[in-house]
Amino acid sequence: SILAFLPGVAEITRTADRIGPVDSNVHITPLYGALTPQEQNEAIAPAPKGTRKVVIATDLAESAITIEGVRVVIDCGFARVPRFDLSLGASRLETVRVAVANADQRRGRAGRTGSGVCYRLWREAEMRGFQASPAPEIDNADLTGLALDMARWGAKSPADLRWLNPPREAAWRHARNVLMSGGAMSGGGELTSLGKRIGDLALPPRLALMVLRAAERGDAKLASEIAAVMSERDLGGRSVDLDERLVRFRSENGQRAKAMRELAGRWAKAAGGKADGGNSAASVLALGFPERIARLRGAAAGRFVMAGGRGAMLDETDPLARQAWLTVADMTGSGPDLRVTLAARLSEDEALESGAVETMEEAKYDPASRRVRARRTRRIGSIVLEETPLPSPGPDLVQAALLEAVRESGFGLLKNSEPLESVIHRVELLANAIGDLWPANFRTTLIERMDDWLGQLLDSPGALDALAGGQIADAALTLLDWPLPRDLARLAPLRWETPAGRVVEIYYSAEGGPRVECKVQEAYGLGEHPAIADGRIPLTVALLSPAMRPVAMTRDLPAFWRGGYIDMRKDMKGRYPKHDWPDDPAAAKPTSRAKPRQH
Repeated sequence: SILAFLPGVAEITRTADRIGPVDSNVHITPLYGALTPQEQNEAIAPAPKGTRKVVIATDLAESAITIEGVRVVIDCGFARVPRFDLSLGASRLETVRVAVANADQRRGRAGRTGSGVCYRLWREAEMRGFQASPAPEIDNADLTGLALDMARWGAKSPADLRWLNPPREAAWRHARNVLMSGGAMSGGGELTSLGKRIGDLALPPRLALMVLRAAERGDAKLASEIAAVMSERDLGGRSVDLDERLVRFRSENGQRAKAMRELAGRWAKAAGGKADGGNSAASVLALGFPERIARLRGAAAGRFVMAGGRGAMLDETDPLARQAWLTVADMTGSGPDLRVTLAARLSEDEALESGAVETMEEAKYDPASRRVRARRTRRIGSIVLEETPLPSPGPDLVQAALLEAVRESGFGLLKNSEPLESVIHRVELLANAIGDLWPANFRTTLIERMDDWLGQLLDSPGALDALAGGQIADAALTLLDWPLPRDLARLAPLRWETPAGRVVEIYYSAEGGPRVECKVQEAYGLGEHPAIADGRIPLTVALLSPAMRPVAMTRDLPAFWRGGYIDMRKDMKGRYPKHDWPDDPAAAKPTSRAKPRQH
């Protein structure tokens, strides 16, 4: 018999259809998690005597299952694994390359009870790019349940426990935000009375929250049935319409459906409340998942925008495709528009009564016109219901818009940003050369703490153009501890004085380090190379001809005087005979003028 590994149900179904009926003594059998226990038992049972089986399976067959008589394994090298999408607040399946450990496990299915062979559908060299082992589940999981359990134990932060693999910061913050926004957790990390009730209900936190909130409206039974359908794949059929699935779920006679109906009844009883509040499935679903309220996008059938900001789509022929409002229960895919796999019809009145409607004033800076444009919006998350322009936005709104614009476009959006860039280069240069108290990533610090030093200066829509460069630079220096602002001027000065007495600017943003430019004659007399930061950082000296054209670049003037200058002098003396070209420039008198006329 043959065991073939494929990523998911869709690939298994297509492959089985393509193989088709082969012979009466060959049985094509699928194996995946959504099958009934009886169907799974049939897949792993030995082939009848005189026949063989072709079992087409997901990674369910990787371990803990031995299929009698399998002598051949065919491995496609891919698996479909859950990935929790923070922006969506839900897990979705993603097709990925298997890890080496998974591939070895699959190979071991061949010949468990005898000799066997494994065919891997990839080049051997490709395996060098495979991960050694699959990523820990905690890296790709919804941590809301973990955060709830930790709060019940009295642990308010991952730092309070020891981990083999600590939870990722972004996923942890998302989990806490979900609990706090749902009223299950206080800002200090303690569980509220609602949070404790959520923990007592044997459901994932988001589903438990939906059931408990629905119970307050008399819809505990309906919410529990929705939770059952969302928890078990294909329960109530495969229709995208949640209402149709619920009707079928209530009448199914299968063992799995009966068990889930009993479980849903226990959830409803634990949640309390009245038996039937008469609300729609969509409005109940929105109690736990308000970010999944979706509105039809324009006149395009099957294209929706969800309150959470993501796009959603249905086939144009789907009965729900022209529905003005939906609440999405489940979706799959990636990219800007996710494919809806389960949703319910929501009326506009229900959407507006969901409690998710907000009236907000918002402003955005337009770099093209260099103006702040503000508006008052009435919205459900990213779904804009109504908007009116605000001709005179308040100072806080203006400040927020300008700060966000600078974060997005960089400090170059400030009209006079050159002094600020100089400060950044100087500070980071000293951090590399000296270390100690000088911040190595000063630019990052300025961006992260922009509200502290720049926000107070952005008090009007035209501030980005009106602020003086020195004013901006001085504000940035307030983030340095004293006496670093004072030491900056000494260790990394803005200007350098040539031996001839002319003061020139130091270009800190120049490639290769800080650079100065001066005529060759102005550098005469320099026996030591100029440096800053108490001699730690040599300046790059760009030497210019009398016509102010570059003729040499050096970070070691004494060596240049002894070497490169000799060849340059021969050429320059013929071109500029009125200027001084001494044999020993290190000992010559510097000048910025031509030689005086001889009378």
